[in-house]
Formats: sequence, structure tokens, C-alpha cells
Amino acid sequence: MPIEWAEKGVRKEDHVLPWQRRMARDDAYGVYFIFKSMEQGPSFRVSAPKYATKDPNYRILAANAAASRTTTSTSATKPWAR
Repeated sequence: MPIEWAEKGVRKEDHVLPWQRRMARDDAYGVYFIFKSMEQGPSFRVSAPKYATKDPNYRILAANAAASRTTTSTSATKPWAR
């Protein structure tokens, strides 16, 4: 299964078209391509507090770097037979 960096200026739909057509031809479904990319903008880290609080669901949000790596999978699904 290919895992590639998403190229700037290239439509992702056009880039995965050969893999999508192969899945359709084989009448298969599932993940057929994985893109890696750098997301611009803030991201956040969630952590539990060091000491107990009144609320057991309390979490601390901290801002991370402005860019973060993400992985996006592309998949094909079959409709339910009726």
C-alpha cells in the first residue's frame, strides 16, 4: 500500500485515481492509499493533571507547534446490498 507525501498543487483525487480504479475493477473495498502531510495552524496536546481534581474528567490543553504531521488514509467502500 503506497504511503506518500501529498505534493503541493496536485489534487489528491487525481493522484489516487489509478489506485481507486484498480479497487473498482477488482470489486474490492478498504484503504488503498495513505497520504502524509504537514498541517498548518495550531494543534493541541491533551494531558491529565499532575494532581487529583474534583472533576475526574478534567484535562489540561496545551498548544503545540504551528505545524504538525498528519496521516490521511483514502478508502473505498461498498454500498450495502439490498
